[in-house]
Parts: sequence; structure tokens; C-alpha cells
Amino acid sequence: MKQKTKRYVSGFLLGIMLLSVLFSGCKKEEEIAPSDVVYDFSVYFGSGADQIEIGELLDQYRTEKGIAIEPIYSDSLENDFRDLERALVSANPPAAFVVATGEFPEAAFLKKDGYIKGVSPAAFELIGRGFVVDRRMLSGLVAAQESDAFMEALFSAEYAEWMNFVVCLDAYIKKNEIGSFTLGGQTFTFREKKGDVLRDLNGVFAIEGGGTEFYGAFLLDQAFFTTTPQAIADALTTPTASAFALVDPPFSAYIQGLNDLTSYLAGSYSAGVRGNDFVSGTNYGYKQTLQIFADGKALFLPIESGAFADISERNADRAANLIFIPFKLPYTENGVVAEKNDVKVNASLALSVRKEIYVNAKASKEEQSSASNFVQWFSVAESARENSLESAMRTRLDQEQVIYFSNEEKFAPSFSEAAFSKNGISKYLKIKPWDDQTKQEIKNYLLTTWYEA
Repeated sequence: MKQKTKRYVSGFLLGIMLLSVLFSGCKKEEEIAPSDVVYDFSVYFGSGADQIEIGELLDQYRTEKGIAIEPIYSDSLENDFRDLERALVSANPPAAFVVATGEFPEAAFLKKDGYIKGVSPAAFELIGRGFVVDRRMLSGLVAAQESDAFMEALFSAEYAEWMNFVVCLDAYIKKNEIGSFTLGGQTFTFREKKGDVLRDLNGVFAIEGGGTEFYGAFLLDQAFFTTTPQAIADALTTPTASAFALVDPPFSAYIQGLNDLTSYLAGSYSAGVRGNDFVSGTNYGYKQTLQIFADGKALFLPIESGAFADISERNADRAANLIFIPFKLPYTENGVVAEKNDVKVNASLALSVRKEIYVNAKASKEEQSSASNFVQWFSVAESARENSLESAMRTRLDQEQVIYFSNEEKFAPSFSEAAFSKNGISKYLKIKPWDDQTKQEIKNYLLTTWYEA
């Protein structure tokens, strides 16, 4: 093993730079000479990383420290971990790498294989989740003088109030029924005449039925924010009736919440309904669902904070007026640990770390030291980004109700992709509405699939 830090030229990166010169026609040839692209070590950033932002951070690090780092990316989420494994056994393995947070199996595999050893990682990716809504559309629902109070009450609403509002809103959209509803002890009434900002509404929610991210991750994660890692660990390792009881409440909240949300759908041309159409990627894929929302067909869209750019591409005016509303689920008192009561969770946005960056424990001592310095530096830069995201979410909301969930708290069940495939949860989204027997069948299916994952 070489004692000195490896310095090498990335042929892949050089090829990309050459292509960029061919197409841009504005870079000088000497800017891409191999002698100028020499790296001290590489870092695997995987899929989904903002390559422009990463590039800017690495340029900043090189300017400050005189250390050149090669970024390695994966072309897809599906191949992410496989590409990382290949990189780790390559001739020039990365000195640090990004992997999903510790409760996911990938980190456990890497610990077992000796690539992760007792070193605290740095947060790499912070996300916020919730419903987004155009504040102008919310304001257009009630009298102008009630607008601010209405938005604040909606943000903090408990589940029963929330669903009563959703039912009234659905009737207002489809039948023009001028109903009243109560939020936080205040009564509001819909305007008799819908303004232009509401003229295209045909449903309450724009939900990606053709994918699995919303009902396979967003909502399930939210339900399990209310329990504890120990409860889940106990349920996984000891499959008894008492262990099942520990995870029954969040599963129940998830199933009822999913049933309710998908009963008030918007569509591209008319109101959406559960069925074959809804689980079709052609009609309700990610892009199609974003377009439904961007076109003003739905009031609410469940998304991650990183999706603002995708909305802006479709409707910049709408994106500039978005605010966040927390996900709402029907928690029960025995299903939420004491410090996360149902009112607090339903009235708060969830921020959490999704990926972390580790030093490669099998790299040379010198590379480990250099990579550790970078990870420490990166953690400071990432903290600034986290604070920026939290600040941005609060600014959009004009609220201080943001809950930050640590890695230990964010411990949702790990399911195989098949659990939410056409033969999994998706098949139940063709049935409307779910009766108690169907809900129990879904719960049994989820528990069985969870244990088999």
C-alpha cells in the first residue's frame, strides 16, 4: 500500500469536461489539461446529490485547503449501493463515502465488512417533508380578514378537524357547497364566489399513485416518527403479540391516513379516483402529479423540500407563493411517545437526516486523516445548509413549529420495493373505500412483508 496520498487523473471526469468544452465552445483547451486535474483522494457521493452544489463545495475546499477531491456519483438510486460497493473494491477506492442513515441496512453491511468503524459521520442530506399549498389559494377560500387566522389554524389543526375541513372543501370544489368548518376553536366559512385563483380546482390532493415514494416512504416515515427505535427493534427481533402491539398504532395511523388522503384526489382533467388509473405511472407518475398541482387542479401536494425546483420549472409564480403544512395522521394516545403527542406531531414539520458521510476505515492512514479533515469541514458547511433549509421552511410558513428528528428517531420500517409494487400496497389503492376488514388485511400484509424484508 502506498504511504503517500494518491494523486491521479479521473478519466471519466476528463471525458465529461472534454464533452462540455465541445458543446459550450467557451473553455480554453489548457483548462482541461490532464496536469490540471490531479486529485488527492476521491469521495463517493452516490445518486441524487446536487452535483453543482457539491462541485462548488469541493472548489471552496480546494481553494481553502489546497486539497483536490474527486467526486464520484451514481446514475440511479437503484444502483447507488451497488456502485458504492464496486468503488470500495476498485483500484482507487474512495477515502470517504455517502450512505443512507444508520437505520438502513446499507450502513450495517458496511460496518460488518469493516468500512465503517466507530467514527461519527457528518450529516450529508437534510430533508423536510409536508404538504405544500399556494398561500393565495388558501386566502381565496375564506374572507380576506380571516385569511391569516385560517392559515395558522390549518397548520396546527388536529386530525379530526383537518379531515372535517377536507370533506367540506371537497364538497365546495365539486358541488359549490358553501360550508363552515372549525379549526382550533375558530369557525370559518367558504366564500360564496370562487376567485380566479381557485377556478381550476377539481380535487383536494395531488398524490403520486403511480409511484411508491409518498405512500411507501413519506407517510410511513411520518407515522413512525411517533414511536421509538427500541419499540421497532423489539418488534423485529421478537415477533410476539406484545411486540406487534408496539408497532400497531403507527401502522394503523398510516393505513387510515392513506385511506383518507387518497379519497379526495385531483386529476389532470377532472377529479381523481382510486383505481387502475390512479396507480398508473402514465397518469399519476411524479411528473404528472407535479403538473396537476402546478396547474392549480389540487390544493395540496405532499413533497420533500428539494422538490421546489421541480414545481418552479412548471409554474414559477406558484412556486414563489408556496407554504408548508404538516402531514396529518390519526394518531392515538397509546401510539405516540410522551414527548411527541399527536397535537405536536400533527402541528409540526419534520426535518431529518437522510444520508451521512463516513470516512473509509480501509483507506490508508494518511487518506483517512485527510478524509476526516474534509468530513469535519463538510459538517460545518452542511450545518449552514441545514440552518438555511430550516430557516427557509420557517420563512415560508411564518411559523416556528419545526421538529428536527435525529437519526435515532427516524427509524421507519425497512421494506423491500415489492411491498409497494402493483402486487403490494398499490393493489389496495384500486379499492375504495377501505372497510375494517381491508384495513386489517393491509396491516397484516405490511407486518408480514416487514419481517420478510
